[in-house]
Order: sequence, then structure tokens, then C-alpha cells
Amino acid sequence: MASSEPRPQQENQGQQDQRPRPNPQQPHQPQQPQQHQQQQRPRIDPELLTKMAWKIYLAEVSEEGVALIGDNDAKELSRRCFRLAEIFAEEQMRRR
Repeated sequence: MASSEPRPQQENQGQQDQRPRPNPQQPHQPQQPQQHQQQQRPRIDPELLTKMAWKIYLAEVSEEGVALIGDNDAKELSRRCFRLAEIFAEEQMRRR
């Protein structure tokens, strides 16, 4: 009976291994629409983007507190703020 217990585990492992594996052709298909989508992105005014990102950054720093944000966290936060501002501006342009 001890030998019958590992079999279901092995069968389950085989099923688990099969689930996360994508089809080798699938990674190429999603990349093509992303490239196509990036080409269609509207041009965002850099000054507007900077102002929006700065406002987001100030709000985050005010909420967390300057003393609690280290240099590396501040760099990551600034990147995220610019990305958030970019996403917002793109959506705003789509809705106009």
C-alpha cells in the first residue's frame, strides 16, 4: 500500500507540471500585439507627464513620510509615479 500512495502524487505532479507550461508558440503571439499597441501609443507631453508624476510623488511621500522612504524606495516610487501618470494620460486621451 505504501507503493500505491506515491502514484497519485506522481500523477498530480504531472498534471501540475502541465498546467503552467505555455505552448512554445504562445509567447510570440502576445508579443506581437504589444509591439503593435506600443506603436499606436499617443505622444504625451513630457511637461504634463512630469507635473502629474510630481503630484503623485508628493502625495505618496506625504502619506508615507519623508523619514520612512529610503533612497532606493524613492527611486522606485518615482518610476511608479511616472508610469501611473503615463497610464492616466493615455486613458484620458482615449476618452476625449
